[in-house]
Amino acid sequence: MAKEIREKKVIRNLGKIVDNNIASFVASRNRVRANKSADFYRKVVDEGLEAEEQRAFFEGWLKEEKDRGVVDNSFISELKTNISDLKKIERSNKFYDKYRQSFEAFKVGRKGIGEHIEYLESQLKSATDYDLRIEIQNLLTKAKTDKITIDNNILTNQVNLAINDKRESTLLGAMAKVKKAKNKAIAGNNLEAASAYDLKIQALNSQLQSTRITDEVHKMDIDMMNKPFTPTMFLDEMTKRINMADNSETPITINGKRYDNAKQYWQMQTNDYIEKDFFRLLQDDYKSEVDNADLKLKPVLEAKIKEQFNELNSLKTNSILEPFVDKIEQLQVDNSAYGVEKLGKKIVRDYDFGKMGNTPTENLENTLQKLNNLNTNYGIDVSTNRDAVINNAVAKKLAISEQQANIYQEEITSGATPEEAFAKARSGITAIDVPAEEVLKREPIDIAKERVKGLGEPGEKKSEFDITETKTPIEVPKVSSPEFGERIPDAALLKFIKPEDVLSKGQDRFLKFGMTAPYRKVSNIEERDSLMKEGRTADDFAKTSSGDIFVRQ
Repeated sequence: MAKEIREKKVIRNLGKIVDNNIASFVASRNRVRANKSADFYRKVVDEGLEAEEQRAFFEGWLKEEKDRGVVDNSFISELKTNISDLKKIERSNKFYDKYRQSFEAFKVGRKGIGEHIEYLESQLKSATDYDLRIEIQNLLTKAKTDKITIDNNILTNQVNLAINDKRESTLLGAMAKVKKAKNKAIAGNNLEAASAYDLKIQALNSQLQSTRITDEVHKMDIDMMNKPFTPTMFLDEMTKRINMADNSETPITINGKRYDNAKQYWQMQTNDYIEKDFFRLLQDDYKSEVDNADLKLKPVLEAKIKEQFNELNSLKTNSILEPFVDKIEQLQVDNSAYGVEKLGKKIVRDYDFGKMGNTPTENLENTLQKLNNLNTNYGIDVSTNRDAVINNAVAKKLAISEQQANIYQEEITSGATPEEAFAKARSGITAIDVPAEEVLKREPIDIAKERVKGLGEPGEKKSEFDITETKTPIEVPKVSSPEFGERIPDAALLKFIKPEDVLSKGQDRFLKFGMTAPYRKVSNIEERDSLMKEGRTADDFAKTSSGDIFVRQ
């Protein structure tokens, strides 16, 4: 009887040992699987392995498990579920990749047609030949029809994507399964498996974040195609995404490149855009805007230059552009110079047509003030435009001066008094040899009087001027002097006087008695006798009708 009890006890103890050994084996096997799975998902997160690579790994693992002597159907089922989920992710990714390829092709085609349309429209504006205009219009019609076809294809493609893109839903579904498995592992106190599931959730979340970023990038693509998008607007969009991006420790992989998280991705993309493209695109954009505004009225161009200048000022305060303030300032100088040059030409052109004021004086003053304001507001040298205006004003006065001088001389020759001659020529403007700005400030009749002041009136002091605007000195004909003491007829002297004589650099000029620069007035007889003793001859002297004596210089 005792022997039978011992045998039963031994059998019970042996069964317990076997059960314990099996449990120990299962626990050890689960730890190995959990560690293997954890190591793999760390690799997925760190290296951004694609779904295809992950599926290949699990298919290899499935084969290993099936080849074992003791098959664990539960684990095999789990591996098959992993593989099935990865195949779904693969299919979704391939669908999206195919969509992107077709979208890029459409986008390139649309851009090409858009540029072609712009070219044809510019040609149509300049075409004058009737047959050529008809041909261009036909080409334009076809190009616009082709563009509509591409736009429809893009829209159809987008609708198809919206209906069939399962990337996000597939990833969310896979994550839900893993979270459920993780909770089961925790309930069974299988902490190694729970940790492995955590890593798998992290890997799936990484893929989810990558998917959402590619969707966001694509959305920006679509927006840029459908509405004007300036470089500054694009920068604002990028900055907005930096501020909204996930900053958790979830590495992502975009186009084969790994980033610590979504925030780092947007930050690096923004930095890359600023350094490589932003300033170049902004300058091109600004120049294009100025060129278009230049085709319109002056206020439109002026407003555009001011708008761009102020926008660049505001960009200096943008924190994300803080390292690039020097570039912004240089762009501001270059861009202002480009715009002010065009605006300056418009101002000069308006001055030429008398559009800057209601009177000649107002026209001139407003023009110079406008140019000075450009220099003050934008720090751009406008001296070329200013000189053009002043030279133009001086030239106009010189032209009228010549006419007025001719009128005056004709009146004097006809026997008119100086006052009568002045009255006749009063409507003209003349120039004397003073700085251009002074010429522009003087009253026309005052300038004319200066021109005719001579040395023929007793006690009158001659006027001396330094010509600054004369382009080419003119040879002044010398007056042939008669014998000393002989009266020189006024008409004889006047025939030597020409309007251009007044422009000759360094010459005194006076029309009244016809004396030209080689002569100066002798103040008294004693001075004349002194000059004679020094070797002057009678040929060196001349006498006017009023009795004044002059000596050749």
